[in-house]
Amino acid sequence: MTTVAQHLQNADTHTVHEWAMRYTMVKRSVRLTRIHTRRTLTGWSWHGDIDDAVLVVSELVTNAVQHGRLAGHLLALRLTLLECGALVIDVSDPVPGFPNFAGALARDADPPHRERGRGLLVVARLGGEITWFERRFCGKTVRARLAGTRACRRCDDGLCTNSQGGP
Repeated sequence: MTTVAQHLQNADTHTVHEWAMRYTMVKRSVRLTRIHTRRTLTGWSWHGDIDDAVLVVSELVTNAVQHGRLAGHLLALRLTLLECGALVIDVSDPVPGFPNFAGALARDADPPHRERGRGLLVVARLGGEITWFERRFCGKTVRARLAGTRACRRCDDGLCTNSQGGP
């Protein structure tokens, strides 16, 4: 089993592009993150579904703004393109812990009449692999990984590999 530090170090060795920015924790930031994500992925010529990636960013940032707001703190968005074409989306906020993470992903937790609280379920239905981890000094990061191509799949250490098994 790899630690978060080992996993992040492994991801760094497979990184093709990386982009990050911090935002104030207000509703207007959701729109800005969508614009910045679309521009960044278009500039990288990412082969995945850019509309899906923008929606994933929107859902994760909305969750951070609604549930992770602390006075004087910012949220952070980081996009990482791996060699295999997978996109890693990290959204960090200052609130540690993620109560009922499994419940937020449960398919039964999506009654048709419920209008709010389905962000992680939307991400999962778009094919995103969702995890979270506490940050070393403050808060947590929610991570979604989207495949860039059909040949991209998950390998044992959490990094994507192509269908031939290589990075």
